[in-house]
Parts: sequence; C-alpha cells; structure tokens
Amino acid sequence: TFKGKVIGVDGGEIASITDSKTKIVVPKNVLTENRTFYLDLSTNPSTNANERVVLTYEIRAENPTTKENITDLGGSITITLHTTLSQLGAVDSNMLAVGYWNGVSWVPQDSIVRIDGSDVYVDTTTTHLSKYAIISKTSGYNKKIGKDGGEMNSTYDLKTKIVVPKNILKEDKIFTID
Repeated sequence: TFKGKVIGVDGGEIASITDSKTKIVVPKNVLTENRTFYLDLSTNPSTNANERVVLTYEIRAENPTTKENITDLGGSITITLHTTLSQLGAVDSNMLAVGYWNGVSWVPQDSIVRIDGSDVYVDTTTTHLSKYAIISKTSGYNKKIGKDGGEMNSTYDLKTKIVVPKNILKEDKIFTID
C-alpha cells in the first residue's frame, strides 16, 4: 500500500513506509504547485538475468485534486535508496548505481554510494519519476581510464578485472566489461 505525502513550492521530503532511510528530497521552488508523492517498494519489471537489481521502488507524483499522474518535474530532486551490506551479498558496493526503468531495461544514473557501518546508501538526482532501483552496473559497464592508469572489476566474478598501469595509455580510452 502506498502512502502519499503532499509537497509544494516550499519543498519537502518523503520516506518509504517500509524503510525510512529510503527517501526523496524535493528542494524549494522545484514545484509550482502541490503534488502528492509516493515512494515504496515495487516489483522488478525486468526479465533479463544479466541485470542485477538489489531493490526496486515505485516513485510517482500526482496532482492531488485531479489525480493526474506527473512524471516530469520542473527541476531536480534527490533520490536516496537504502540497503544493507548483508542484502548486497556478493555484489560489489563500488559497482552500485541508482537506475531507472525505461520500459525495456534499467538505465544507470550518475550515483554516489555511501557506506555507514552496515548501511549502504545510493544517491542520485533526477527530473523525472519512474521505477527506480539499486542496480549493479553489469553488462556493458564502461569506465574511462587514462594516462594515470586504473582498474575496473567485473560484477559477475569479482576476481576478474581490467588493470591498466600508469603511463601505458597516451590518451583516455573507454573499457567495457560485458
């Protein structure tokens, strides 16, 4: 059951009723009128076994009077999704991102991962509402590595990695682990 919260031009936040550490924050002046926001656990719509999804949330808003669904916002909101190290299991926390469901697959967003004890928080900003999830960036995961070298790990086999020593590359290259 979804429990909504009305947020207006002064901004505000709503937490999930199943996990108060999962929340969205709407800054002041992002909205031009009141909207009822909903945030709660949802089912993963993906049937692709290559997409590793930790938790899925439905994030939506509606006009409180007309009940019209609102998907595009007038500015950026912050989404913080929470999990724990034990829920992650063998998934590398460095490979986590918030992703949104585009109707076909999960699209990773620029995200910040924070670990506080056993709690794992994954933050992103967005201007639209959809299904969002904590995902492990897997198939097609790309990373830019340059003159200073670097490495990237596979999320399927944590022992598999690409390592590029310093001063091997003359310019930035994109590496992909599928």
